[in-house]
Amino acid sequence: LVIPQTVTNNGNTYTVTAIGDNAFNDNDNSIGTIETDDEYLTSVQIPNTVTYIGEKAFYYCTKLESISGLDGVTVIDEYAFKYCTNLNSITFGNNLTQIEREAFSYCYDLTSITIPSSVTDIGAQAFYYTNNLTLVTCPATTAPIIGSSCFTTYWPYTNGRITLTVPFGSDYSYWESASTSLKKIN
Repeated sequence: LVIPQTVTNNGNTYTVTAIGDNAFNDNDNSIGTIETDDEYLTSVQIPNTVTYIGEKAFYYCTKLESISGLDGVTVIDEYAFKYCTNLNSITFGNNLTQIEREAFSYCYDLTSITIPSSVTDIGAQAFYYTNNLTLVTCPATTAPIIGSSCFTTYWPYTNGRITLTVPFGSDYSYWESASTSLKKIN
């Protein structure tokens, strides 16, 4: 699905700046009235005009595998991608400042993520039970505020090992409260 930068209604053109709360929240993943070649949402391309992804915007879209075009997004709200169990590819833009509570919890197929330096807040359990997550990269030398159990996984799957990569000399102690799964720090 490619979300357009603008939409026209009754001769008026509007810029798409947000993906609203519950926009694609649908437990059976059916897109309904949106015309696509497939009845399931498997990929989403978001225009750089979008700055906000709403609460539960893609909640329970279990067939969703990839999201691109997050360059303009500053906030990913609570539960936005929760239970997107097949999501395996996401690249955050450098404008992102907040990843809210449980935004990516239960995204089992994520294996690595890079948290941009622009991020100042990561909510509690934001990446909770992302059981295949093995690499978290954060180039920030200034710590974001990290909520509890942010990277907690079900240990039999990850064997308790998520590698955290941070710049040499930066204070990584702020990550210690994020998870008991972060075992190795580079």
